[in-house]
Amino acid sequence: MPPIAHSIASAILATDGAVGRTSFYDAIRRGDLVARKLGRRTVILDSDLRRWLDELPRLTSASTDGAQAMPGSNDPERHPATGAAGT
Repeated sequence: MPPIAHSIASAILATDGAVGRTSFYDAIRRGDLVARKLGRRTVILDSDLRRWLDELPRLTSASTDGAQAMPGSNDPERHPATGAAGT
């Protein structure tokens, strides 16, 4: 049975490392990913993690750099290839 909640570290493992710590915190900060607090620990329900992953933009066949598949790639202030804040 899958876990019902994840810490940030557990969520990274649940995605086989495909999503990093900064991407999780950025998604939480933007309100794209729902997180809860249990004391000092940030907790993400498995259902919220799955919903967020399902809502990520689909990679289009026209895209070759993968930027459209990155969380936050719809943000015009972010660098298209790295997802980093604008220069």
